[in-house]
Amino acid sequence: MSVALDRQGRAHAAYDRFVDLSTTALGYGTRGLLGWSFEEPFFNMDLPSLVLDDAGAAHLVATDFSSILYAPVLYVTNENGTWTAEEVRPGGEPGGHYLDIAWSPEGLLIASQEEYTASAYASIQSNGTWMTETVDTAPTVEYPSLAFDGDGAAHVVFKAWSENKIVYQTNRSGEWEQTVWEFPGTIRLRRQAIAADASGHAAFVYRDPGNSALWFVTNESGTWASEAMPITGNFAGSYPLAMGSDGKYRAVFESPNDVIVFAVRDGGTWTTDAVDAGSVATDSVSFALDADDLPHIAFTDGAVWEILQYATNASGTWEIEEVSGTPKVKDQLSVAWSIDRGSTGITYVQQESYGEVEVYYAFRNDGSWANAKITDDEGWAFYPVLVFDEDSDPIILYYYTLSGIMIATSVDGNWLLEEFDAWGNEVGSVKFQNNDLMALYNTWPSLTLAQIPGCKTGRPMVRDARRALTHRVNAIMPVFPRVFSGTS
Repeated sequence: MSVALDRQGRAHAAYDRFVDLSTTALGYGTRGLLGWSFEEPFFNMDLPSLVLDDAGAAHLVATDFSSILYAPVLYVTNENGTWTAEEVRPGGEPGGHYLDIAWSPEGLLIASQEEYTASAYASIQSNGTWMTETVDTAPTVEYPSLAFDGDGAAHVVFKAWSENKIVYQTNRSGEWEQTVWEFPGTIRLRRQAIAADASGHAAFVYRDPGNSALWFVTNESGTWASEAMPITGNFAGSYPLAMGSDGKYRAVFESPNDVIVFAVRDGGTWTTDAVDAGSVATDSVSFALDADDLPHIAFTDGAVWEILQYATNASGTWEIEEVSGTPKVKDQLSVAWSIDRGSTGITYVQQESYGEVEVYYAFRNDGSWANAKITDDEGWAFYPVLVFDEDSDPIILYYYTLSGIMIATSVDGNWLLEEFDAWGNEVGSVKFQNNDLMALYNTWPSLTLAQIPGCKTGRPMVRDARRALTHRVNAIMPVFPRVFSGTS
């Protein structure tokens, strides 16, 4: 809500009102002698900021949320007796804006900052025309991935979303250090993109600007070097990477002819193995290695990613099973292997028929798959990541649009959902390191690495007493430590 007083001392208020799950209303109220009067000139406008001119006319800036993926900045006024709205600056970046507006007899000034990218803009109205200047641009973390080497040092890689940069950071020396690569065109990272070996070397995989090759980048020789992976041509999908106990890197990706490929790197040479026949393109792939370094792969297969499948070659040949075939879109897969249970778990998001996106957990036991719906809320859930604790009980971290990062824990089939970090959004990686839960996730425009000592399922997390060591990362600066309260 935004409030202003006119020259007669009357209060004016602009606000957004929740109508239903897909609609908000822009409300405007004026307080006169008989109390408040209200009107709603427009719908699907959020976060208004208000200023009054000398004549008492209202001038507002708001975000158009009729399309959350576009979300332009709008100027709204009743200066001429009727309400009008016009676009000041295109959105083009998902999410909303932090907005402010100022008036003077010489004109109007609107300040806006992207919630997603933190880039700031100034828009000035002159002779009825809006002109926008960029005040500052801030790089934003996208697709963060985390790995630990044999000594327990952390290795992080992510893309600066607003810039074509890949940033690698590690605390192996005791202090956070980073390396930055800049590219002339659009590059792409996906989750599960980094792995590390026992000696402290790291490697990651990215897609090049021309979308014609996957590149494997490693510092195993002591300096960073890149090599093309055994794939060429246009392709989509994910390309997760893992390190085996034998010191060999494993990767899974989709070839241009829609074949899921499992690849092993031995001494600088990649060998590949086709997992499926390549019937339909996929966009989401994840895998985990078991105690024998055998892969357990989950991937979506269907024109709109409706069928979730699982593949393994534990028997010596590839066997594919259907995990869930309900006609609803599935995406953002995460696979974990339970050593004690000797089986695989998969978490994923599924878009329900009524539009909401919920988190599911699938577990394979005795040769069959069971799918459990973890969330059932009005908001949308995204970016789930699965890990098993020391008792082989599952833990899922995910982003919930109404409350930030949530943690779901299960004991004996009973799921407990709790708030983990209200400021978090995209979950990149979740791992156990010496029985401590390590979670890497976005707090746009920065990055957070949270450590929860001795975290186990069945032990509820109390947010006000959580013990956690957290690092906030700027996309082009070293990691800085931050401590916040909490409990395991």
